[in-house]
Amino acid sequence: MYTDEEYADIVFVYGFCDGNANAAAREYQRRYPQRRHPSHRVFTRTFQRLRQTGRVTIQNNGGAPPRHGYAHEEAIIDHVMDNPAVSTRRTAHRLRLTQNYVWRTIHREELHPYHLQPVQGLRPEDYAKRVRFCRWILDNIETRPDFLNVILWTDEAQFTRDGINNHHNDHRWSLDNPHSIRERRFQQRFSVNVWAGIFNGNLLPLYELPHRMNGHHYIEFLETHIDDMLDDLPLDVRRRMYYQHDGAPVHNAAAVTAWLNRVFRRRWIGSHGPIPWPPRSPDLSPLDFYVWGHLKQEVYRERIDTQEQLQQRIHNAAHRIMQNRNTLRNVYDSLLRRCNACIRVGGAHFEHVL
Repeated sequence: MYTDEEYADIVFVYGFCDGNANAAAREYQRRYPQRRHPSHRVFTRTFQRLRQTGRVTIQNNGGAPPRHGYAHEEAIIDHVMDNPAVSTRRTAHRLRLTQNYVWRTIHREELHPYHLQPVQGLRPEDYAKRVRFCRWILDNIETRPDFLNVILWTDEAQFTRDGINNHHNDHRWSLDNPHSIRERRFQQRFSVNVWAGIFNGNLLPLYELPHRMNGHHYIEFLETHIDDMLDDLPLDVRRRMYYQHDGAPVHNAAAVTAWLNRVFRRRWIGSHGPIPWPPRSPDLSPLDFYVWGHLKQEVYRERIDTQEQLQQRIHNAAHRIMQNRNTLRNVYDSLLRRCNACIRVGGAHFEHVL
C-alpha cells in the first residue's frame, strides 16, 4: 500500500508523462529516489481506479473477498514488495485470494522468484584485507599483463559418495507415475581428497591426498609432487612463479612455511605468507569459484557405488578439462572482474555486482 501523498504523486507524474506508464515510472524514480518505486503497472492501475471509483487508494472490504480487480492486484504487489521472501500460498491466505490468482498477478507484474546465493561469511576485519589483495593483483597486472599466468593457484577439495547435487529439477516425465526413487545417505560411506592447481591457464594433473591431512602430509606432498613439477619448468619461469594456497590449518605448519620461503622466497601467497591471502575468500580463488563446481557437476551426474568409481570419475572429468583449454579461458577474466568488484564494494560480498 502507498500513502495518500504517494498516490497523489503517482497520478501527477502519470499525467506529467502524458499517460506513458514506463516514462512515468522512470520520472517518479528520478524525482523521489528515496521512496519505494512503483512499477509502470501501478501508474496504470491507479489512474484507472481513479476514473472508475473516484478513489486512488484501495478500499478494504472487511468480509468475504470482493470480486478480483485492480485493488486486489495492487494489494498483492504491495504485499510481495513489502515481504520479498513470502510465498504465493501465504500471500493468497493473507489476502484471502486464490493462489493461482496471486501467481498470475505476480507474473504479469514481471516479478521473478530469484534464488539466494550462498556466500562465505565475512568478518569486519576481512574487508580491508580483501581489498589489499585485489589491489596487489591489479597493480602487478598493470606492469606485467601476463601476471596471472605465473601464479600457481592451488586448493584441496573432498569428494564424497553422496556428493553435492541440486535435486530441485530431479523429476521424471511420464503419462503414469513411475514411482521413481533416489537413494541417499548410504551407510557405507567413502570420500576422496584431491589437490588441484591452475598454472598458465591450464589445469594441472590432480593429486590424491590422504583422507585426513596434517602438516606432515602436506609438506611431503610439496617436496615430492610440486618439486617434480618445478623440475619440468624452464628456469626463467621458476624464478617468476608464485605459489598460492589459502588459510587451511595444514598450510600454516612451520615446515610448510620454511619450505615455501626456501623455494619461492617472497613469491608465495598464504594466510601467513609474504603476500597475505585474505581469509574467508573462496570467491577470489579460481579453483573455488569455478573448477570445483564444474568438476563436481561432472562427477555426480550418475550414481556412484564404489570408491574406485568415484576416483575414476574425478580423474576423467579433470582430464576433459585439461584436454579442452577453452574450459578455463575465461577464468582469469572472471578473476579480474571479481577483483575490481571487490574493490568497488570495499571488500564486501560482490557477487551481486558481477
